[in-house]
Amino acid sequence: VPDNIVPFVDDFGIKGPRFHYDQAVMPGTTIRRWVYEYATILERFLFRMETSHLVVSGAKFIVITDELDITGIKVSFKGKRADPSKLDKLQQWENPCSSQSSLRGFLGIANFLRPFIENFATIDAPLRLLVGKRWKWTEAASEAMIALKQAAQGHKYLGVIDYHADADIILSVDSSQTAAGFVLYQVFPPPKGKTIILYDSIAMTEVEQRYSQPKLELCGVYKAIRKMRYHLIGVRFILEVDALSLKQMINSPDVTNAAMIRWMAHLKDYDFTIRHIAGKKHIIPDGLSRAHFHNPEEADPWPDSKHIRSNNHQVGVPTSTGATSPTPSQPRQFSKYSGRFLNLALWLSTGGIDPSLNKLSRPERKWLRGQLHKFFVDAGRLFRRNGKGTPQLVLNDPEEQHRALIYAHEHLSHRGRDAMTAFLLERVWWESIRGDCLKHARSCAPCQLRSRQQEGEALRAAPIPRLFETFALDIVDLGSNTGPRRYLVLARDLLTGWVEGRALPNKLASSVAKFIEDDILARYGPMVRQILTDNGPENQGEPEALLQRLGLRHAKITPNHPQGNAIVERGHAPIVEGLLKAAFDDRSRTFLYLPQVLLADRITARRSTGQSPFELVYGCQPLLPIDHDLNTFQIVDWDRIHTRSDLLAARARQLRRRDDDLANAAVLLRHARTQGRDYSDQANANKLRDPLDPDTMVLLRSTATFLGKPSYGFRPPAVPSCGFSQS
Repeated sequence: VPDNIVPFVDDFGIKGPRFHYDQAVMPGTTIRRWVYEYATILERFLFRMETSHLVVSGAKFIVITDELDITGIKVSFKGKRADPSKLDKLQQWENPCSSQSSLRGFLGIANFLRPFIENFATIDAPLRLLVGKRWKWTEAASEAMIALKQAAQGHKYLGVIDYHADADIILSVDSSQTAAGFVLYQVFPPPKGKTIILYDSIAMTEVEQRYSQPKLELCGVYKAIRKMRYHLIGVRFILEVDALSLKQMINSPDVTNAAMIRWMAHLKDYDFTIRHIAGKKHIIPDGLSRAHFHNPEEADPWPDSKHIRSNNHQVGVPTSTGATSPTPSQPRQFSKYSGRFLNLALWLSTGGIDPSLNKLSRPERKWLRGQLHKFFVDAGRLFRRNGKGTPQLVLNDPEEQHRALIYAHEHLSHRGRDAMTAFLLERVWWESIRGDCLKHARSCAPCQLRSRQQEGEALRAAPIPRLFETFALDIVDLGSNTGPRRYLVLARDLLTGWVEGRALPNKLASSVAKFIEDDILARYGPMVRQILTDNGPENQGEPEALLQRLGLRHAKITPNHPQGNAIVERGHAPIVEGLLKAAFDDRSRTFLYLPQVLLADRITARRSTGQSPFELVYGCQPLLPIDHDLNTFQIVDWDRIHTRSDLLAARARQLRRRDDDLANAAVLLRHARTQGRDYSDQANANKLRDPLDPDTMVLLRSTATFLGKPSYGFRPPAVPSCGFSQS
């Protein structure tokens, strides 16, 4: 132990010889030498087990085998390889995945095989974009699954580090703003040569992605060595990087950044030599290409340190032919562009000599020449100059534009048009970006349901009814401690504003029906044609049956225009306040003051008509106690009225004048409503839209007065029905 036997908890792995000795046999026998040495080691182990009185499980005891399955990894003399059953399961996985659960299962198996898959981080990038996001399978994801399945079968065996051999242990690291990719391998003398130990990569966090290039390179080396510390601690190895200044950075005595100081202090615990290789030959197995930083000046020479030696060698690493896919920093193909921007990219990249540009018309070539100073091509991608700001990547592909819109809206807390546009214009550009941001934000389903804004149509004029032709009815609650009758049912005439009311002990439909029958129909009879109510349960059932039986129309306000019942609801506050003030010291009998309050409301002039409901109904001013006390001027000369015929004649003259008053009140009411509509349309001009076609699906706005924070401002789509709308 541990040369021949490696214990792990209660399992013991008995190692055989490291070589087969070219199948040489023992002298005088036909037994091969490596078999004899293994049998000797096994016999010693069993003898010690017996003398120690230990028990061996016969079911688990494997005497000799050429390959052993250890937690899903097949280990043999050739090295280690993935379990064929897991490879088969990976190959048989559905493509495309039916759900995120299926995708997570596929990535779980693939990550188990990660050390065997070259370019893993690049291949599975389209799949990782779908995890935790809105589920929408793409063609790139299907291609990534196919490439991942092919790559899983590409590498048969991985080696194991031989710490006793005279072979260099090499950790090759490359860092980009996406991740730090690295490969651990060992170079043996011929014929064995280079042996890959494992592939791996570590993603950079959002903060680390904003590091400068030198700090990013140091961070990648720190992450790679820290993850491989169980393989490299106490072992001399070679660190391969493509950053020439990394050696000076590690040895710098005057670094002031706290994070870099911690990383360098950690690296001092390892014994390694830095080897620089050219970037174009530094093919890191995880396929992470280097970030491009245009720095015209070379780094200043830094003082050497005695702790780390550096040897610069040009080392050629064979390029992998396995399945790969473009990395984020590789040149973007011009196939992503079309139309004018494809021609612009070709012109900028070829200087206008591309054969396809010869077919352009004269106006098209003139437009291209006018745009050359605004755009440039870098690494196969078209950029737009942005003054002093960062150049903007031109997105001409609708799928990429949609992906950018989703990131700017769904991934960033559902911002509006201006915030989306400002965020995107710092990075990308296309011609209709502002309009597309507005369209995308307006089409977002959660934003529509959570919206507190409401679009509407211009208000339409409702006909002015005749006297007592239409009543608007509603119920109001007086509140607690107001006596046994806390509910008021009120009805107002839409022309004059005349109010009828009754105090109720409850707000049942039967009580409302009784009020309609006794206080409205019994008093105004055939003059009534329509009753307007809201959609409350107290207005259903018996009131509907009563009105239907008598042939009267029961109009209801529509959910999208609850202001249709405003004429009666606006009068609630004066009546309720008048009742509570009149009964301030007799609150338990508040309902007894209702007749007096209703009379006060009827004799009060209304702003819309300029006259009181009493005057419009009776054609004269009411005669009140104040008139007797102060002996005010009387319209009717009572000194000349001696007989019944004199009284009837005086009343007839009043009623004739009332017809003129009603006509004048209708004109004033129509004018007041017109002013109200114009004011509302001007105040809400930004919310108006054209009238909807019949049977159009809409979102119904919640009519609740106070909405909780988690509540939606709108309800799910529905087809609105025609209803009464009062302007």
